[in-house]
Amino acid sequence: MFNETPPPYYAPQELIVTPEAKKFLNSAANWARFLGILAFSAVFIVAIGAYIISLIVSNMGKAVQNDALSEVFMMTTVMTIISVVMTVIYFYALYKILKFTSTVKRAIRHDNPDTLTEAFGHLKAHYKSMGIMMLVGIVLYVIYAIIMSVFLLYGMAVFVDSF
Repeated sequence: MFNETPPPYYAPQELIVTPEAKKFLNSAANWARFLGILAFSAVFIVAIGAYIISLIVSNMGKAVQNDALSEVFMMTTVMTIISVVMTVIYFYALYKILKFTSTVKRAIRHDNPDTLTEAFGHLKAHYKSMGIMMLVGIVLYVIYAIIMSVFLLYGMAVFVDSF
């Protein structure tokens, strides 16, 4: 069982960041920067792709007047809006992880505990935004599963009634 009370010889003191811990923080900041830049590139490519697809579909809609094509245009518009919203939300999380990397490097370079505290604040904001996005994604997936189940059940009922 984990004991919450400190041993009797424990003397309260400030947290000291050892040189080995500084190396670990610096390495973590380097990897976070690498992943942040990679993710920014992916978000940029997805945003450009969504824009190109919306342009293609809108030009197809001008060339051909078809009911099926208008439905495709509507779905593409909805998907473009969702992509833009997700890009903006994901941009915030990536911005915070890059702020963490630059701030933790500055804190290590200048041995400044206040800057290190600020860096961990950016890290907290990053994880909080990623957690919120994950929860929203799970909720949307559950809603999608429920809607698809209703459509499948309705389709099965119509199919059974047709006999």
